[in-house]
Amino acid sequence: MDELEALERAAGLDPDSQDYRLRESLAKADNELLENLVRMRKAKGLTQQVVADRMKRDKSAVSNFERLGTDPHLSTIRRYAAAIGASVEHRVQDFECIDSSDYKSVVEERFKVFRSWTADIAKGLGARAEVADNVVYLDAYRGPLTDEFEIASETRAYCNG
Repeated sequence: MDELEALERAAGLDPDSQDYRLRESLAKADNELLENLVRMRKAKGLTQQVVADRMKRDKSAVSNFERLGTDPHLSTIRRYAAAIGASVEHRVQDFECIDSSDYKSVVEERFKVFRSWTADIAKGLGARAEVADNVVYLDAYRGPLTDEFEIASETRAYCNG
């Protein structure tokens, strides 16, 4: 255990928890966004003063924005991006999907919920539900209602957004 990890644990943080990994991932994404914007400004040959003029701010404001560890407002990020001619896109994903290397636990949980839901529907229809080879059959339905592969595909689509 390194010194930083020992300090984090002493402060009540658990570096092994999913919540901690999520927070670290979010902070890393923020830093990468700012680094990419600065990299683009430089690649376009724009000085901090030109960007400041376009943003109607002082050069020091641009310098502060570009300093790592800052926490700019979204509106400031938009103004900076517009000043350098950059488009910024936001993407929201379920961290549980991207934090696991496979979707098996998500698929299993969804299939368990689906089986329960199917049994409830069958009961409401006065039918009988049967599961064989991960396929749900209703005696009043004449064929598979769904199978685990379809649920897995839907889960991957959901997780891959």
